Amino acid sequence: MLEPDIPNTILNCIQDPPPPIIIDDNPEYGIEAILDSKLDKCCGGPLRYYVKWEGYDGTDEETGWIAATDCTNCSDLIEEFHWGYPNKPGPLSKM
Repeated sequence: MLEPDIPNTILNCIQDPPPPIIIDDNPEYGIEAILDSKLDKCCGGPLRYYVKWEGYDGTDEETGWIAATDCTNCSDLIEEFHWGYPNKPGPLSKM
């Protein structure tokens, strides 16, 4: 069962990031938002998304690039991103 993340009320105190959710014996981290997309030409052109991770605010791991194939449980965020940015590379983009 998931539990709500309670924000820290102590000023200048950073909470540890939430642990991953285990789905089918694999760790999954929550994605708060998709910020950008690109075709990674140096690696054969796979689609990648620049994501903001849930619960990592103010840390070095707050954002990062991940392969689109790793975004299996966030189709609603992908759809929302491409609705707002239709010219960005997406699942149906051609190289």
